[in-house]
Amino acid sequence: MKIGKIVEVIGTKVKAIIYEKMPPYILYNTTIISAPQINTYVKTRIGLNTIICQIVGEYLKLDNKESKEIGYFVELEVKGRIQNKNFLGGLRLLPFVDAEVETLEKEDYEILFSKPEFAITIGTNLFDDFNKITLDINKLIPSHIGIFGNTGSGKSNTMAKILKEYLKVVKNYPNKINSKILIFDLNNEYGNNAICQISEKKIYNLCTRNDTGDKIPFRYNSITAED
Repeated sequence: MKIGKIVEVIGTKVKAIIYEKMPPYILYNTTIISAPQINTYVKTRIGLNTIICQIVGEYLKLDNKESKEIGYFVELEVKGRIQNKNFLGGLRLLPFVDAEVETLEKEDYEILFSKPEFAITIGTNLFDDFNKITLDINKLIPSHIGIFGNTGSGKSNTMAKILKEYLKVVKNYPNKINSKILIFDLNNEYGNNAICQISEKKIYNLCTRNDTGDKIPFRYNSITAED
């Protein structure tokens, strides 16, 4: 759906005029889509490439003399491009002035939030709850990751959600994924039935003050440098 056009490109700052202000959601070809608003995504095109932008600002331009609106403008941040049905992040391409701005289609969302074979769903887009956010466990689990945030912002819940969904995938593909999870839980946040039922886990009560605590049953003799 064509909703506006690019009117200014200065460096990496992009500005567009939207033809008309819209309600939060639009019914287009029997599909409900999000109208352009802060943090939602839109697209524009250069040749065969589709540039994906995120709306990061908006304002009304007024004619002070006649007290009427001149136009509704949005500030865009380029997130990347879709090329050969793959999303490539970065600023390799910038929009052209006068290029049309469009809402994303279902296929665009599927590419932008692609769902690989071994994927976990961790939630929905905060600003567009029609689109689920998935993560590729083959890229997530074997790598080093960190979850950062203020106290009470949901770090522990996020980690619990990731591990819970990961265990579901492990169970669904027992012949393809052979995995176990070891958690060092200093604050006892993942005990009882957290992440999975207590019957599916083994809890070790460790102690560093004396030798009375449990021991994690590592087979040290079988561990190699590659492990």
